[in-house]
Order: sequence, then C-alpha cells, then structure tokens
Amino acid sequence: MNSVRGNLIYTAFATTVFIGIQWMDDVRDPLSLVLAGAMFFVFTFFMLRLIQRVMAIVVKGSGAGRRQAPDRDPGPATTEATTERPEHARKRREARRPRGRRR
Repeated sequence: MNSVRGNLIYTAFATTVFIGIQWMDDVRDPLSLVLAGAMFFVFTFFMLRLIQRVMAIVVKGSGAGRRQAPDRDPGPATTEATTERPEHARKRREARRPRGRRR
C-alpha cells in the first residue's frame, strides 16, 4: 500500500471501523462522531504517509552500502609455491576426506 490512493482507502476503512466502535461505545452525538472521525482520518493518513517516506529512506540507505562494494584487488595472476615439498602437499590434498555430505 505505497500509493496515496491505497492510503486513502485504508484510512477510510479504518475510520469507518473507528466510528463504528465509538458508536457501539455509546457515543451517539453526531457532531462528536464527525469530529473524532475527521481527526482520526487526518492523523492516520498523514502518519501512513510519514512512515512510508521514512521507510523508503531507511531501505534506500541500508541497501546502498551492499550494492556498492569497494573494488578489491584480485591478487596476482600466479602464486608462488609456499612449500618446499609440493608433492607432499599434493598428496595430502588428494587424501583429505571430501567436505560435505556424500551419499
């Protein structure tokens, strides 16, 4: 419900429910019902609009950091050997138990 029309429809429905509850609570004066309904409508409508705008700013602000990741250095194209016994390291890698669940 991000449109003005949607907010108006929701607010009109909520105001109708509010006035119905007031009527069942023995507030029978028409002027009191109209004034209370008008105040409820205005307050609810503008609070919905305010919350919608604040949430748009919060969502936009929190998503911006994730989308714009800094450029990272991919590292050198080739790597130097880190061991003096590459055959031993290769055998250990091959003999290591595979990770994850196997069936």
